[in-house]
Amino acid sequence: MGLHELHSLKGQLSIVSNNLEGKTIYKNRINNLITNAGRKLLAEYMIGRIDGQPQLYVAVGTGDEPADNKDTSLTNQVAKVKVMEDSFLTHYENDEVNITLTATLPPAEEGKEELLKEAGVIISLQDGSDVLYNKTVFPVVTRTDKLKISLSWDLKF
Repeated sequence: MGLHELHSLKGQLSIVSNNLEGKTIYKNRINNLITNAGRKLLAEYMIGRIDGQPQLYVAVGTGDEPADNKDTSLTNQVAKVKVMEDSFLTHYENDEVNITLTATLPPAEEGKEELLKEAGVIISLQDGSDVLYNKTVFPVVTRTDKLKISLSWDLKF
């Protein structure tokens, strides 16, 4: 009997919007697409073509173009927040390695409203280049100066 393994990179974004008192206003969980550039980056790390520690960011935008595996950026990025290293959670479950990355967007500038519709994880390399690892689009989430938005990304390997 032969061996058979199937490994699929996948992820889901959880978005939670809270008012300044901490009350949850909106909550959603959305599947995402891993980009070709994200897959290539992981392969290049594995064979030693990329050195150094990457910096991870969660970016959001107002574009509504469907995610495509050829995407290299968000359609209209409006914010990028560094994922804090103390927010990484890693565990092994159902033959998959799961990593959770969390970032919180600060409230928008006073009086400003942004209609967020897309998000992605951006990996910044030591050479200064950015790689869009994944992307998703979702129903409008309004960012204002009265709301804090938390984005948690579950990545499965």
